[in-house]
Amino acid sequence: MKRLIFAFGLLGLVGCVLPLGDGVSLFDLRVFDWHVWLVIAAFALPTYVGLSKTEGDLAAAVVGTASFGYLFYRFFGHIFDLAFHASIGGFCIAIALVLGLACSLLSFANAATDR
Repeated sequence: MKRLIFAFGLLGLVGCVLPLGDGVSLFDLRVFDWHVWLVIAAFALPTYVGLSKTEGDLAAAVVGTASFGYLFYRFFGHIFDLAFHASIGGFCIAIALVLGLACSLLSFANAATDR
């Protein structure tokens, strides 16, 4: 499950640099609003923890749940718009957000039952 959290975090990071529409990516909008940096960091953190060898599954589950939960809160009303009305970057962000949160919650529940 830790590798899936890594994969969905990486998919979200790739989606941040791909165009959302009209050739503009989320990374291009970083100069206009500081919330863009929070979104990029929220995708980078589970990617880092999922890739590290020193952290366990529980740490990856907690970080993934917190990061993807923040992203779900941030994009709550616009996930459908990102998935179906945006370009490839929005599609990658929406898929990474929904499946990353689901995978993190399942990993968190799995780690809690193993104790």
